[in-house]
Amino acid sequence: MKFSAFTDQQLSSVSSMQRAAQQIKITAVEVMRCIQMELDRYPKDEQSGILSALGDDRVSLKISTPFGEGRCRLELISDGHEVCGRYVVEKAYLSEADATVWKAVWALRVSRREEVMLGDDGCWQDMYEAADLLRRAAASIIYAIAESTAA
Repeated sequence: MKFSAFTDQQLSSVSSMQRAAQQIKITAVEVMRCIQMELDRYPKDEQSGILSALGDDRVSLKISTPFGEGRCRLELISDGHEVCGRYVVEKAYLSEADATVWKAVWALRVSRREEVMLGDDGCWQDMYEAADLLRRAAASIIYAIAESTAA
C-alpha cells in the first residue's frame, strides 16, 4: 500500500483537531451518562434484565443483556473536514479456541456541538432538543446486541 504526503493545509488542522477531540470527549461523557440512565429503566434482574456500567474513563460502557455481553467504546475519527466521535457497539462471542472476540454490531456518532447521529448514515440531532433521541440510542444498542449473530 502506498501513502502520500499530506498537504500543508491538512497538517495545519492538527491543533484544531486536538481541540475538537477534547470537546467531543466532554460531549461523549454526557451522552454515555444519559444512555446509562435510560438503560437503568430496564429490569435489573440478572436472568432477564439489562445491567450496565460506565467505564473508569466515563466514555465507555459495558452492558449485560439476556442476549449476550456488549460494550460501547469511543473512537475519534476525521473525514478530512471534521472530527467526530464514533461509538462502536460490540457484542462478545466465543471463538473456536474459547477466547472472547468482540464484533461490531452498530454505531452512533457524537459531535463536538452536542449532537448525536444514530447509525453512521443518520442525521445529526441536538442531544438536548430531540425528545427521545437518547432513549432511542439506548434501545438501539440493546436491539443491536440482541439481533446480532456470530458470523
